[in-house]
Amino acid sequence: MGLSELLAVIGIIVGLIGVIVGLVGIYSLSITNKGKIRNRDVNNSSIQQGTIINNGLDSYAVIKLTKDITKEELESVIKKLNKQDNEIESIKDTVSKQPRFHVGTEEPKDAKDGDIWFEID
Repeated sequence: MGLSELLAVIGIIVGLIGVIVGLVGIYSLSITNKGKIRNRDVNNSSIQQGTIINNGLDSYAVIKLTKDITKEELESVIKKLNKQDNEIESIKDTVSKQPRFHVGTEEPKDAKDGDIWFEID
């Protein structure tokens, strides 16, 4: 069996796989178009490329959820956010204390103690 015959066999196999995939796709589309999927199966969902995708909370669920959140839970979230703000400020202070590198022909005017200056001639 030569190279051309081998390529012909591979081409036939790929063609058959393509036909099978096409038939499965046509079958799936026909089921969807015939409406065999009942409304109760896809309540508050949309069908996109044969996949059921839930849209999440509707407006009534959001209102109910906001009413159910207690004041203590909100205070807890605010405390956590304040801790994060403090950590960010601490990181900013640490970074600002690191020495900066300056490169140039003149000494930098905004250099702080500990900064490193490379003079280029």
